[in-house]
Amino acid sequence: MNRLTRTGLAVLAIVALAALAGPARAAAPQSFHCSGSGLFSPTNIGTAEGGSAGIILGDGSGSSQYTALGDTFTIGGQPVGSGFNLHIGEALSRTTGILNKAANTVRWPTKNGDNHVLMSADGDIEFQYSGGFTLDLNTGIFTADAVFVIVGGTGRFAGASGIVWIDVEVPFA
Repeated sequence: MNRLTRTGLAVLAIVALAALAGPARAAAPQSFHCSGSGLFSPTNIGTAEGGSAGIILGDGSGSSQYTALGDTFTIGGQPVGSGFNLHIGEALSRTTGILNKAANTVRWPTKNGDNHVLMSADGDIEFQYSGGFTLDLNTGIFTADAVFVIVGGTGRFAGASGIVWIDVEVPFA
């Protein structure tokens, strides 16, 4: 079975969090970082619509669900709870891949999937995103990148908003 494992997640972000006490008001933007590893399963990248590469991995649905666990989670340089985080979601690719002959890569753009949430002991952060998977045909390494827009949260993150940039290396195993 082919699968993609997500390792070395590096997240850079600007997040505006609601005040923890008192009336609801926007807090100053803060840096956000979490890291971990996880698994895309099943690995379904690509659909029969559009694209120029003609590459589909998996069942052709384009739906790759994932679960990632991490032990580093900070906001403004301060640990969030114990640092433990669980990130679940789904990446939905939209084409047969777009071939870039000059770079010898194939890219599959993605669109927002269901149940996209980062969970911690202090609350959850909910996202919408756009991004894509890229396969380097020279090395066989997948990368994933996305811009996550924070659309809400619970607990400490109630009223959260902001943008998260994500870069992930996902070696094909």
